[in-house]
Amino acid sequence: MLAAEGRKQANILDAEGEAKATELRALAEQIRLERIGQGEGAAANHRLSGIKAAAADQTVLSVEYLTALTRIGDGRATKLVIPAEFSGLLGTLAAFTETAKADDDDIRPKQGLPIPSPDERIVLPEGEAG
Repeated sequence: MLAAEGRKQANILDAEGEAKATELRALAEQIRLERIGQGEGAAANHRLSGIKAAAADQTVLSVEYLTALTRIGDGRATKLVIPAEFSGLLGTLAAFTETAKADDDDIRPKQGLPIPSPDERIVLPEGEAG
């Protein structure tokens, strides 16, 4: 009976010790990551201060922007980063794609309306088209 009670207490103490060790390892990792983040933040602030002090032109700022995007993409978390200028590029690409569509008919209906048959079409004089 005493041996079983001893094993029970030993198992409890082992589990408590392991839980405490896991908690301390997690806390140490959190502190490590915070310090790394603080160091990276300080380095970024120094870099930006240097760029501002040098009165950098748009070319330098563009290079810094692209470098920052590269660093963001190297992180451990899964991210999708779309630069602000990319939306303009997508709009241009969509307009180009729409314009370049192969179309047998020179009439393009709006909002899914059917294309009128040739006898239903109205021909506008040259000056009033558009």
